[in-house]
Amino acid sequence: MACDLDSAHATRLCSQTLTHCTPSVAPTIEEVSASGDEYARWNLRMLRNPGLINMIDGCAVLLPCHSPGEEAPIGLMVAGVGGSDRRVLAVARAIEESLAARAE
Repeated sequence: MACDLDSAHATRLCSQTLTHCTPSVAPTIEEVSASGDEYARWNLRMLRNPGLINMIDGCAVLLPCHSPGEEAPIGLMVAGVGGSDRRVLAVARAIEESLAARAE
């Protein structure tokens, strides 16, 4: 049986994306301040994923996912299409509550 979904219905079904916030651990202030070229390199690298969502007029929430004191902090980005803000926030809240419950 063929699946007959219009684009609006498909968007509602598949409107959230989960990905890492940045492609690497954030640099230290010293690394970023080393030169203008280093600042530009790190700035482009750190804004790669959130910048893409902004360019396509989407919305996103960035959640820290590490325990305090861990050496390599990481984050999770919940992103969605433009206008799906409430759904993105609901998904982010559910993830945040799940992470908090696991930490207890």
